[in-house]
Amino acid sequence: MMASVKSLTYLLTGRRGSFALAVVIFLLSIFVMRSPLDRFSIDLLHLFTPPFSEGDDVVVIAIDEATLQAVEDPWPWPRQYYGAMLNRLNELGVTAVGFDIQFVDEMSHEGDTYFANAIAHSKRVVLGSDMVERSTEYFTGVIVMEPISQLTEAGAISGSVGLDPDIDGIVREPPDYSPSFFGQLAGSRAVLTQRNKDFIKYRPLGSSLKKISALQLLIEGGVRSEDLTGKFAVIGWDTKAVVDANNGQVDRFRTPLSRFGGGTLAGVEVHATLLRNALRNDWVSSLPPVANMALWLLAISISFLVISVSSISRVALYFFLLQLGSFGLSLGLWSKGLFFNALVITPVLMGMVAYAVVNDLFTVGRQKRELRKAFDQYLSPDMIEKLVEDPEKLKMGGESREMTIMFCDIRGFTSISERFKNEPDKLADIINRLLTALTREILDTGGTVDKYMGDCIMAFWNAPLEQHDHASRAARTALNMMGALERSNEALIAEGLITAPLRVGIGLGTGYVVVGNMGSTQRFDYTVLGDTVNTASRLEGLTKQLGASILLAQPTIDKLTSDLLSHSIELDLVRLKGQQSAVCVHGLFNTPISKEERARIAKFLKSYRSGKFLQARATLEEIRDAAPRFSPYADALSSRLGTQITLPQHQWTGVFDLSTK
Repeated sequence: MMASVKSLTYLLTGRRGSFALAVVIFLLSIFVMRSPLDRFSIDLLHLFTPPFSEGDDVVVIAIDEATLQAVEDPWPWPRQYYGAMLNRLNELGVTAVGFDIQFVDEMSHEGDTYFANAIAHSKRVVLGSDMVERSTEYFTGVIVMEPISQLTEAGAISGSVGLDPDIDGIVREPPDYSPSFFGQLAGSRAVLTQRNKDFIKYRPLGSSLKKISALQLLIEGGVRSEDLTGKFAVIGWDTKAVVDANNGQVDRFRTPLSRFGGGTLAGVEVHATLLRNALRNDWVSSLPPVANMALWLLAISISFLVISVSSISRVALYFFLLQLGSFGLSLGLWSKGLFFNALVITPVLMGMVAYAVVNDLFTVGRQKRELRKAFDQYLSPDMIEKLVEDPEKLKMGGESREMTIMFCDIRGFTSISERFKNEPDKLADIINRLLTALTREILDTGGTVDKYMGDCIMAFWNAPLEQHDHASRAARTALNMMGALERSNEALIAEGLITAPLRVGIGLGTGYVVVGNMGSTQRFDYTVLGDTVNTASRLEGLTKQLGASILLAQPTIDKLTSDLLSHSIELDLVRLKGQQSAVCVHGLFNTPISKEERARIAKFLKSYRSGKFLQARATLEEIRDAAPRFSPYADALSSRLGTQITLPQHQWTGVFDLSTK
């Protein structure tokens, strides 16, 4: 077989390239793309977080559109309204009240005093403070905007209501201000966070904090005590139409769910979420760097393994499952309050897949085409595809392997060649049709066509791909070839191309041979060498002298399945030319051998091998009459006996020496 296959290490070479690319992308993911990937991963984890089942200790008192429409006084409200709401909350038994509103300027004496008295009779009241930039002719900097002293002297404490959105405008981390608004509200129950290590856990889509309109507090009997008793109440704006009077901005913020259609949250809802996290210690902390790195490297190591052992067509699927599993792990850790960014490996996996596909198209694809071209005439399409998917199975150079070898020769073709010596196209058509039919049977059982030698075919099984049942495959092929020949004969006779059926002789040998590329550096064949090859060739030649179409040596018989063994029978003991040891030769027939046929041939062999040639000849006559399909065998052995009948018995060993090939 002409090997246009030059080097089949190309897949490994391509994959090494993908590994190098993976390392580069991984480093970029960690040191360049880490922050964007972290942000998107946090948002995605929020999207897949299941709804909270437990109740909340935090209630939002929303100054909403309905409240603004019901209150007749214009903004800013007289502070009697806040005092009234605070008194009502105290009556309902709240634990603490926070105002996400800044009271930095004095208003009417009556209103400020009324509000201060309400604060003085409350458990814990937290008022919002903030830091703002100020620039004057003499000063530029940040100043702290604190509540008026009358309110703080009454017992209110302040906490910063500032929030720090990320670069994309989404609030993911707790604010880095002290004292914080939510921390002051939670008091001794607060579990505070470490900036850049912990993240806010928002309620998922379809789930929100309990919210009560401020209007309900201003209406007698508008709120049930069970809705607020023992709760932390956070009061603030919840409207899209009204701006914060202190900074001129709409007091609404984007959250991780905003990316997925979750809209925005009012600042008061963000602070209530922070308070809930602090009360329940429900923050999400980053995994330690060592654990993060270990999980990333584990995932990438698995991807290396996948791309090393899988075909390109399956790599994308396996990588998708690997990414899905990594994200599942990330989601599980998230539910336990730990953040692992599974998306860090996403660019790595995508890069490896892209590289593998491009490499397959432009480099591996070309070499695969060469491989297909090299084996196209010798293997079936299915076998070629298996070899292309895993070319490492085709070991370059020689290797020792147990195989079954076939030689098949078309009998009587010489006379046909003489007949069509002036019509070479018809002669070529006949031989091509015959060889095509016979070759099809070889390929259908996974055999490899080694070469065509005129009207002879050499084939083998168990290379380049392993086939543990190689002997049975070869024997079954030989029987199928007899059927294919019969059909070809019928067609050729019907067309007038031949006048009598053609015959074939097939020899099968099983044993260890050397298989691989043999030849010069300029031209070489994928072929086999060894004594088993010679045995198969000699058996094919012996078919003429034994009157049988298919002959097998004992090593082949030893590996046949039981159904094929029923089709075989021992015919002779022969010392093939060039060999020292005798070979037990068996015939293979298209139907099972009957008990009577086995008994008569065994009787003949016993007489023949013991030198009782006259008795053996008589048994052959019985075989000729009782078993017509063995008549050619009986005729061939009778002819041999004619030359042996005068041989002295002491010179006879029972082994027939074959002097020809």
